[in-house]
Amino acid sequence: MRRRARVRTAPGDVIAMIRALVLPADRDKLSGSVLVCGAGRGDGAETGRIATELATGFARAGASTALVRADFTAPEADLDAPGLTAVVAGRVALSDALTVTDDAPGLSVIAAGTAPDSTVDLLSGREFGRIVEELERTVDVVVLHCAPLGDDPGAALVSRTADATLLVVSDRTRRDELSRVEQTLHATGGRVEGIAYVGEPGA
Repeated sequence: MRRRARVRTAPGDVIAMIRALVLPADRDKLSGSVLVCGAGRGDGAETGRIATELATGFARAGASTALVRADFTAPEADLDAPGLTAVVAGRVALSDALTVTDDAPGLSVIAAGTAPDSTVDLLSGREFGRIVEELERTVDVVVLHCAPLGDDPGAALVSRTADATLLVVSDRTRRDELSRVEQTLHATGGRVEGIAYVGEPGA
């Protein structure tokens, strides 16, 4: 999956845009990994919603999909669940952490679980990479939901290996936050293929 597109889109167009990124013309099946993260500190709530809608859309399109919650500050994190942190630490098997949802057939979710001491260490570690690789062998599409880059640079590390990255910005995102995001992505070798704008038109 190596096609590139740099797109600014409204939330309603996000599914179609990302599907175009993960469904090259020479393939007839959705496959790959998509990172969804916000730019600024105020973008977390919308990022979680878009990640959920994206994963649900893939599943309803017939692709088996895993949604991995890696934003430990998001309302969807479910810090009490045996989630991502426990799987990375080896305390819980990946298969036991996957929860089937009623939102769409073929959609499973890994909760974030207990917040780690350092999300950068967790997301850059070998075990996290192994988990993503195992999921990519098990399901068609992996959607990775990470914290806004303005809160935590860990998502930039995930962006290096994800097949497509969707950056969520809003009318609350400040210019200096976007500048820092650009610097962080440049320093880590990350990249962004799509930008989803969430807010009032013309804001």
